[in-house]
Amino acid sequence: GSVQTQVVGINNNASPTTVGFYVDGAGNNFGFVKQGSTFTSVQNPNTPGGALFNQLLGVNNNNVAAGFYVDGQGNAQGYLYNIAGNSFTSIMDANGVATTATGINNIGTVSGFYVDGGGADHGFLDIAGVYHSFDDPNGTNTMFLGLNNNNQVVGSYADGAGVTNGFLFNYLTNTWQTINDPNGSATPAFAVTGTTINGINDQGQLVGFYSDGTNVDGFLATPTPEPASLALISMGLIAAGAIRKFKRS
Repeated sequence: GSVQTQVVGINNNASPTTVGFYVDGAGNNFGFVKQGSTFTSVQNPNTPGGALFNQLLGVNNNNVAAGFYVDGQGNAQGYLYNIAGNSFTSIMDANGVATTATGINNIGTVSGFYVDGGGADHGFLDIAGVYHSFDDPNGTNTMFLGLNNNNQVVGSYADGAGVTNGFLFNYLTNTWQTINDPNGSATPAFAVTGTTINGINDQGQLVGFYSDGTNVDGFLATPTPEPASLALISMGLIAAGAIRKFKRS
């Protein structure tokens, strides 16, 4: 029943669970879980009627997914979805008017970003129920888009020219590293500029996308023997018309 489907997260279980969202013919967004050959549609019960908007953006090995819905005021409301228990837990940073939960690791640390009263984005981590706010020192509008089990977070920020830059952040050592695909461009393609990193696994491999000035391309970045460098491998054109729907409510 979908006219568009995006798989956004996968865990590391022997029979992996994948999560994401699909869009129906009326433009409604629904989260989904796929286990084996079975798809399950997911909609937070607090989602208001009318234009429905739910997305799942990450899942851990305990089959807990992170995502958000859009409330009646058009603001994102983050949540966790326990797949086995079919239950929902709110994830809302008290500093923001809107919160998007983007990932959860195996010990339950949640990554995401919130929008403050002035419309600026800030990354956050929910560690054992305590929210910690973060801003990349190199720019503004920091968004945490994914994390692993080794204290590493990835995402994006905007530099002084408004161009998107990817980053790798270690929250144990409080170190930031800007990472941009060498083929990236400040020229917009499908409203995308620069580089965005939205996933990292426990081997330190990164996935994301960038504008080459004409198209939007996905990439895989693999750590090299030199700790400060990354080998970036272009992986081809992705569906630019729907990417980053989760950036803002």
